[in-house]
Amino acid sequence: MSPVRSLDVALVAAVWAALACSSPTAPAVAAAVDTAIDPGDAPLADAAETVADAPATVDADTDSAVAADPCPPFLAPAALGKIADKQLGELSGMVESRRNANVLWVHNDSGGGPLLYAINLAGKRLATVTLLGATNVDWEDLAATATGTTGQPDLYVGDIGDNNSSRSTIAVYRLVEPVVDAGLSNASTEVSDFTKFIFAYPDGAHDAEALLIDPPTGDLYVVTKATDGKSKVYRAAAPLQASEVPVLLAKVGKLQFGQGALPGDMQVTAGEVSSDGRLVGLRTRTAAFAWRRPEGEELQLALLAAPCVLPIHAEDQGESLAWAVDGGGFYTLSEGVGAKIFFAKRK
Repeated sequence: MSPVRSLDVALVAAVWAALACSSPTAPAVAAAVDTAIDPGDAPLADAAETVADAPATVDADTDSAVAADPCPPFLAPAALGKIADKQLGELSGMVESRRNANVLWVHNDSGGGPLLYAINLAGKRLATVTLLGATNVDWEDLAATATGTTGQPDLYVGDIGDNNSSRSTIAVYRLVEPVVDAGLSNASTEVSDFTKFIFAYPDGAHDAEALLIDPPTGDLYVVTKATDGKSKVYRAAAPLQASEVPVLLAKVGKLQFGQGALPGDMQVTAGEVSSDGRLVGLRTRTAAFAWRRPEGEELQLALLAAPCVLPIHAEDQGESLAWAVDGGGFYTLSEGVGAKIFFAKRK
């Protein structure tokens, strides 16, 4: 790992101030820089000591941004619908359906049952899916793939929340995405055919709210939520292993939120990889970002590039981010009854 490069703080501040006045989709000029790196922080290469064939690691605190394609342009987000259902007041994860047109999958976080909800773009609940035998300790995010292990679309539910950083393991559930009739209203079904994956971090418990599945590879990533903005990136390589013995995640990177090229709130609340694998999105409660990824590049290496700032509407408690499957834009959603579903259309 290269040493931290010295920076002309005044120059960086001036450049950042100029960027703040530009289009929200303009690319940031530098990777997030941690100006107070804890010398006791374990090096990212530690992951290689605990996981065989560990991938290349990313340290966006100390590595310079690399050149990338121009940021994709988006229109200002527009409201599509509103969550009026009182049973959907704690929504924390969201993906666009891969097999049902104009359907979003969502779920509540801790305190809710093992339930997935299919809603339409107006926010109306179409169906409730119960995962029989699953547990919602603290479900925080959803991910999806168009072609799963059975050749059908899969949904991944991230039971990864840990507000007290006390869980010895976390879990992810994978199931074939159910078919939903757009004409339904509050239909109910049960699913028992799903796979539970159990993971452990190599360096102790972490709170997390962002689950990523990489469509080209099937690799799983978890991005932690940290009060100081120092989010860590962990990876489980595909094919994922279902076992009663926890699979050790590999630490492959970290990002500094709340300053530099990742301004705004410090805590990551959601994320998703676009269906073509070319955009990696992460959000906090007040901001959202996308990293452009060249074809064939490992996902964590894409995080070395300067991020694009995505245009989002102000939300009371922004907890969800989802790409449109066709690449035509992205959705955001806040917790709370009355929260609006916003969509930013790609130009």
